[in-house]
Amino acid sequence: MAMRLMGRGIELQDKDGSFQRLILNRPRHVEEYKEFRKITLHLTTLTVGRDLFVAVTDVSSSVVPITISK
Repeated sequence: MAMRLMGRGIELQDKDGSFQRLILNRPRHVEEYKEFRKITLHLTTLTVGRDLFVAVTDVSSSVVPITISK
């Protein structure tokens, strides 16, 4: 829930770590907003089922990529 409320967006990267696209958490961007909510709902479900742990990280920490398949 916190990710949905506080996250500005989700950055997707290619396997080599290069930027692919950003999915915004802004209602004005209707399609991106729907996709953001769908992804965060899925991640929340995984977290509740103890299949995934999501936590706030220090901004100076390294980025750890996650794979989201469609």
